[in-house]
Amino acid sequence: MLAKLSSLGLVALVSVCGCKKQESDRASPAPVEPPAAVDKAPAPAAPVATAPPPPAAPPPPAAPTITSIEDYNVVSLNVLKPVIELFKSGGTDCDKLGDSMMKYAVSQEAAVKVIRAYESGHPAAKKAFAKVAESVVKDFLAVAGPAMEKCQDHKQLNEALAKLE
Repeated sequence: MLAKLSSLGLVALVSVCGCKKQESDRASPAPVEPPAAVDKAPAPAAPVATAPPPPAAPPPPAAPTITSIEDYNVVSLNVLKPVIELFKSGGTDCDKLGDSMMKYAVSQEAAVKVIRAYESGHPAAKKAFAKVAESVVKDFLAVAGPAMEKCQDHKQLNEALAKLE
């Protein structure tokens, strides 16, 4: 009987341990996810990185104000002096000069408009400027002379110079 109890105990022990083992071996069921709704729109795609847009062109310079012959002289010299530098850098390359002078003339449209408006109401302004700008005009002619001779028929250069007159 003791042997029977021992074997019965052994069977019970194995069955209890086996049950516990089987319960611990059993994986808990995976959570069931609800089916995706048919009405839902697909998730938006991640934004694609693009290059930033190029910077906007700078605004044109504000038109200067001319209220006196002194202002007129300053504004006129400020328009004339960079032209000398453009001719220095362009040499006698007519296309290069035409291109750079046209860009410059366009950038100075507001200043030239103000200069012309002042001249129309002050006829003596041009004569006064000729005296003030004598050395600058002399420098301009020395630098620009060879190019002006070579490029005298260059359409774009002549158009640019006409915009600055």
